[in-house]
Amino acid sequence: MSTVTVRLSTSRREASRPRPPRTRTPVVDQHATWIAVNPIQGCPKACAYCFLNERGQTAVRPECLASPAKTGDLLAVLAGRQVPNPVVLITKCLIPDDAIDAVTTACGAGLRVIVYVSYSGLGRDIERGIRHEDLKTNFPRLARAGVPVVRYWRSAFPESAATDAMEAVLDCVASYAMCGYPLFHANSCAVEAEVRDRLAARAEAHGRSLGAELRAMLDEMKREVPSR
Repeated sequence: MSTVTVRLSTSRREASRPRPPRTRTPVVDQHATWIAVNPIQGCPKACAYCFLNERGQTAVRPECLASPAKTGDLLAVLAGRQVPNPVVLITKCLIPDDAIDAVTTACGAGLRVIVYVSYSGLGRDIERGIRHEDLKTNFPRLARAGVPVVRYWRSAFPESAATDAMEAVLDCVASYAMCGYPLFHANSCAVEAEVRDRLAARAEAHGRSLGAELRAMLDEMKREVPSR
């Protein structure tokens, strides 16, 4: 009962916070070791952990900022230019059949495409708006199409780090995914300070020592990563 109370009160605090102004990122966003291409920005979902919350880019209508924006068209351009780098597509939503067809076509043309499917076994109170049953079907569908798939997961949450939660997720994806990649590294923690604080606060709700250890680790990561 205490856990439910904590979750509800956290949700109310988030709902009462003033919404930050909507901030766009560069369409071609270069980082230290990788480049993100963001022709469409804004997400109709409202995941509690997402760094886009601090940019006012969650629970909004997506907007097209550049062309080509559709996955198939963008992959065709990259394949046509014989881009040698791996291309990673990340999603936590149902992948349409035509998008899978576009990926297999691009792979056939020599483009190295890998699909990261974000699935952590978190509840709807954290990943608001995500249809988890639809999400899980991505793994067998991509595997049948011969598309390399990686499970992307949020390991910093106590809910997803519990043994029973991890075993349930692994039972679902182990036959299809090449590997699992935890989103808990220096770059992911260097985005906004509010994200780090929210992660630590949630851990503290589950145990004071766990929260203190997590906050110390995140602060150390912040010091090690240069500002972008």
